[in-house]
Amino acid sequence: MISGAMIVKERKVPVKILKLEALLRRLPDHHIKRPLIEEELAISKAGLRREQSIDFYLEIDPNPRHFFLHDLRLRVRDQFFQIDTLLLAPGYLLIMEMKNIAGTIVFEEQFQQMIRIMEGKEERFLNPVLQTARQRVLLQEWFAQYKQPSLKIHTITVFTNKKAIIKSFKHNL
Repeated sequence: MISGAMIVKERKVPVKILKLEALLRRLPDHHIKRPLIEEELAISKAGLRREQSIDFYLEIDPNPRHFFLHDLRLRVRDQFFQIDTLLLAPGYLLIMEMKNIAGTIVFEEQFQQMIRIMEGKEERFLNPVLQTARQRVLLQEWFAQYKQPSLKIHTITVFTNKKAIIKSFKHNL
């Protein structure tokens, strides 16, 4: 137990990162696929860093009735889904999706997009609001699958990068 709250499932280096690192150690420097693998590894490591960056704040949660599960992977029917952090609290659950994205982040309402603008370039990302809504539905289904009572499930997206500027854009047609 750390300062009250309990971390039930620790965050570990994902197997995907370990596999990509092992592959790069064995792959010749001039291999045609090396840049793609290096890019995938960088993306995966950034994802791990974004999740780890919030751990400090979770660990100082003084409530002994809060339990955290990190990097939760569950199966519903024949598909898996992943939750960065799940808070179990009396009477509710909180799905926490971590994003470590720098730049200006624009939530565009009409097309439900999240767009990053950085150094004059625009890049589209999966909208975390839609992502956590899907996670909520799948988690409710997971509880039903195991005939467990479902609690109220809340969601939040946490932007961990200090250089992120969050904006929303609504079309008025």
